[in-house]
Amino acid sequence: MKELDRMMNNSHVYLENIKHLTEKIQERGLQSQASIHVLARHTPYPGTRVQRYPVPDKYVPWEVMWTDYDPVAYTKPKSDFPSSLQQFVDEDVLFATQGIDDNQLPVFQWNCLSSNPAGISIDRTSWIIGDQGTFVVYKLDSEGVPRNIYGRTGLRGRGALSRWGPNHFVLVIITRWQKKWRSRVFVPGELKYEVVRSLFKGKESSLPMWNSQDNMLDFFKSCGETLEEDEEVPTEVKCEMVKRGYMDDPWNTDQAWREVELWHVHYAGR
Repeated sequence: MKELDRMMNNSHVYLENIKHLTEKIQERGLQSQASIHVLARHTPYPGTRVQRYPVPDKYVPWEVMWTDYDPVAYTKPKSDFPSSLQQFVDEDVLFATQGIDDNQLPVFQWNCLSSNPAGISIDRTSWIIGDQGTFVVYKLDSEGVPRNIYGRTGLRGRGALSRWGPNHFVLVIITRWQKKWRSRVFVPGELKYEVVRSLFKGKESSLPMWNSQDNMLDFFKSCGETLEEDEEVPTEVKCEMVKRGYMDDPWNTDQAWREVELWHVHYAGR
């Protein structure tokens, strides 16, 4: 009977996946919880053979009781991250609590901005705006690690993300006529625009820091003036933040997820 129940559950999930693939979000920016939490349940987990526990739509919310929910845990080893990123990668707390690692458990400060012993600033606040118009406070599960705000994903652990809880990214899309350029950069601390600066200015220490979005916008507007001078084409630069909050992503897990600040920079000319 358990095997039959498992097969029925899997069949239900497959049918829902077909439904999600055929549906399109009709209004930009207006997404329900169901539609925003689809890619996060795709299996296998990207870059691995780890299969997610099948999660039907009705069992996605944590508020729905599901006693049989028993997803596998997966966390990418810290040593497998690029060397430049390893200093920002959280330790595998679930691995340590199982008694396999005898080292002292790290102490994380959730839902706040803090600094670790190495002096690295860490922003663990959520960028998601709640019903009260303020940033949401994500809850912790029974093991003391963050719980995905949008519900179950069929996988426990940190996955291939760097942080427990929200992993902040700034996504910049630059368009001009028929050309498009996009880049997404991980933000380890609160200086998110300074991280974006490194994409365009490298590590030139003599340049002023980007402490606010105005610094970033001034740079993009100055690029428009350069285009106008070189090509003698009047260039209008439009910069707008398209979205800030949860990002439905195949790399999300029950305890780690991506939150993005999406900027669109458009250069318009004749």
